[in-house]
Amino acid sequence: MNSKLKLELASDEDNDVQNSALSPIVLQEPVAGFQKYKKFDDFYSYLEQEVEGTMVQDFLQHLLQSEIVNSGILEDLKTKGIREKKEPKDLRIKMELRHKQVKENRMKRQKELELLKQEKALKRLAVSEAQKQLQEETMRKALKSKKEEAAIQKQMVILRKELGEKRHLMEEARKMERKRHNLKKIQTLIEVGLSPAELTYLNCDNEEQKKEEQAKKQELLNKVNTADQKCLQKYFSAWYKFILDLRIKMGKARALADWKCQLKILRAWRDYSWSHKLKKETQKMENQLRDQNRKNQLAIEFNRKCTLRHFFAEWQCWSRLEVEKRELEAKKEKMRRKMAKLLEEVSVGQLTSDFSRSTNKILETEVTQDKPASDTEVNCIEVSQLTEVPFVQNNPTIVKSERDHSYSPGTSKKYNLHSPSQPKWPWQITRKHAALNLQDHARFGSETKHSLQHLDLSKQNKSSAILGLLEQQRLIEEQQQQLQEQQEMIRKLQGLRRLHTAWEEVEQTTSATTALNINTPKIKENKQLRENQSNYKNAKPVRSEVQQPVIQKRRILKALVTPHPLLKAMEERAVQRAERRKQSEEAKKIREDKMLAEMQAKEQERQRQEAAEKEAKLEKRREEKKLQQIKELEKQRRLEREQQLLSKAEDHYIKTLLNQVLKAWKRLTEQSEKNMVMAQKHHHTSLQLKCLLAWLHHMQEIHSRKIVQAEGLHCSQLLRRSFRSWIKYKDYILTLEESATKVHETTLKKKLFGFWFDLANKEKSILWAKQKTADQYFNRRTILLAFRAWQQYPDQMKEERKKEERLEKLRKRVSEILPDFQA
Repeated sequence: MNSKLKLELASDEDNDVQNSALSPIVLQEPVAGFQKYKKFDDFYSYLEQEVEGTMVQDFLQHLLQSEIVNSGILEDLKTKGIREKKEPKDLRIKMELRHKQVKENRMKRQKELELLKQEKALKRLAVSEAQKQLQEETMRKALKSKKEEAAIQKQMVILRKELGEKRHLMEEARKMERKRHNLKKIQTLIEVGLSPAELTYLNCDNEEQKKEEQAKKQELLNKVNTADQKCLQKYFSAWYKFILDLRIKMGKARALADWKCQLKILRAWRDYSWSHKLKKETQKMENQLRDQNRKNQLAIEFNRKCTLRHFFAEWQCWSRLEVEKRELEAKKEKMRRKMAKLLEEVSVGQLTSDFSRSTNKILETEVTQDKPASDTEVNCIEVSQLTEVPFVQNNPTIVKSERDHSYSPGTSKKYNLHSPSQPKWPWQITRKHAALNLQDHARFGSETKHSLQHLDLSKQNKSSAILGLLEQQRLIEEQQQQLQEQQEMIRKLQGLRRLHTAWEEVEQTTSATTALNINTPKIKENKQLRENQSNYKNAKPVRSEVQQPVIQKRRILKALVTPHPLLKAMEERAVQRAERRKQSEEAKKIREDKMLAEMQAKEQERQRQEAAEKEAKLEKRREEKKLQQIKELEKQRRLEREQQLLSKAEDHYIKTLLNQVLKAWKRLTEQSEKNMVMAQKHHHTSLQLKCLLAWLHHMQEIHSRKIVQAEGLHCSQLLRRSFRSWIKYKDYILTLEESATKVHETTLKKKLFGFWFDLANKEKSILWAKQKTADQYFNRRTILLAFRAWQQYPDQMKEERKKEERLEKLRKRVSEILPDFQA
């Protein structure tokens, strides 16, 4: 009975240990999967699937762990002893966990790649939009400049036409006046009574005078025309400067507005990138903390197992030494008894010399026979102790009973008075127990050395295996840490590159604005030079036509008339203007060449971008094909797994059939036992009726005592099992509370992050509203400035009219001061 109970309790303890080892893994799994789902419906569906999977796994594990045949039936069937069967370790759980980890890592990588692709696409879109905006702005500016130049040219053409009409009218008026003057002279000469010959002579003199007068008049007209042109040029240049200043101011305002918009966009992009980076870092830290917690738990469990193995090995060594000591003591006692018998016989005088020889031979044979017997006994005791120790350690009642037996008088007599009391448990050992006498060392030194060598080899093998596993784990952890550090360095470098590109773009925008501010005066000077060139070209043919006869006359009258200093100054100025025109034309050609080179570079960059986009599309298609192939492989794996599950189900079905058959066989055996019991009862009743009533009463009393003892033992076993189950239930409740606290923390984090996201959205909406109000204010400000300019426009026109009136007055004064050559 005791051996059966011990075997059952040992099997129950092994099952409890396995269940306790598996329970934390099953409880820890949903915590990792909980944080993946934000919606309750998705989480609920995930829990349903997980519960179904865990139910199937638990059922399979229960079937694998459950014994098909009870220990009692095995003992009845076995005849040569009890064969302990070690339950095979199920590696399916570990493989499933590894598969899950691999899938999670794969999903994380896919998500990271998708996020990177989205970021690249957003960057490309932003760059393309910015380029489009810049191109549109440049086109608008070019169109505006062309329109303004066309309007200026139209005004110049109109002014030229007006000046040509005025000159034509002046020449016609002068011709009419000359004709009238000539007619008046002829009439006066005829009245006086001159002949026509005289008239012809007078006419010749008059013609010479007329030619001289005409030359003088032409000179005066040229002077007047030059003065008019200077005035027109002065006022036109002032008007043109005013327009250019306005255009420059508007351009500066536009550049500032564009720069501000770009700054806002860059700041928003920087904030978005930083927030995205913080989210990634938080997720990474959470994953690292989870991995560290998991590794810590595994390390704690592994350390606990290693310590248990170490202490168990030490306990085995100690138990073997104790067994050997007991055997030696038993042999000593036997030898003492034999020597005492021999001494008694010698004292009586019954033995002779022959008998002494025979006794010596018998002693030698007994010693030789005791050695192998002791070896076999040691092995048997070791096996029994290995099986009995866990039961004894967990049951305090048996410990007490064994202590009582160990301190019984029968055993205490065997030990010597001077020797220390032999310990029963490992915590009772002292240095006195380890110390041996000289005789013991001399007799049993060889045996102890052999046993210690055997034990040292076993310890070394175990320690080497444990150290090998620890070194492997340490190397794996170091490699993982190195990989994590490399990934962090890569991410930091990517972030620095993004910041560098953003700062370069900002610097480019600032440099562009500064270049515009620097180039505005140069553009002003170039435009003035172009206008002067156009004025000079338009005025050149008229001057050439007017100056040809003048030059001829100058050649004729060089000796008579000296050149005027104003004409020399005009000629020098004309030469300087021609040189300036040449310089401006050369600068214009150089700028046009630069513009063409820039346009070609832009076209090359655009072609490169198009090629890069095409390559990205091809890469996307390749990745899609790879994903399709991976999905097909996963489908094939699922089908294989389903086939494996079907095979497992068939095996389970066969096992269940065997269990049912064994149950039927058990029922038959129980019925046979009941029939035997009924037959025995009938036999006992018949004996009672005949002559054995007294003996039967005595046996019933003995049987009742045994039943009471068995019931007491059964009650104690029930109490132990209930206490164990209560402890397990308490541990299970603690694990559930821990999981509940974790779930509560995750829900709180989600709520807090949700509130934080709502608050950020509100602040963004407020910022957008403020930006809209700022834009409205800016538009109103520009409209007000335009209206103020429009209000000031009539005052400016009045001032220009006043200037024109002043110029007319000046012309009149000049005409009054100058002599009237016609008169």
